[in-house]
Amino acid sequence: MSGVTANPAVNDQGETLSTQDQGTRIMERIRAMLQAAGGDLHNIYKLVVYLTNAEDKALVSELRKHYFTGTFPCSTLVEVSAFAFPGLSIEIDAFARLDIDLRQAQTR
Repeated sequence: MSGVTANPAVNDQGETLSTQDQGTRIMERIRAMLQAAGGDLHNIYKLVVYLTNAEDKALVSELRKHYFTGTFPCSTLVEVSAFAFPGLSIEIDAFARLDIDLRQAQTR
């Protein structure tokens, strides 16, 4: 899943969502797409996270802890100057395969 965003990144009052709220919306969208295909978040093996402010990397860590348990998918974090739509501060590419289940991964 490429270029998943929270667009439009506003709440019911028309206020721009925080990066954390955008990240949550994105992860829920990714989960819904995977579930529609018969999978779930444990089928993700790689994430590429784009932020307009690298200082928000702690928020990305919190998102990962919230949505993943055990072995986390590989992850790359990239800072970008802007996105195509105003107000966006985070975008995520998620790579998943239904025949991969990170719950089965063993750490050493």
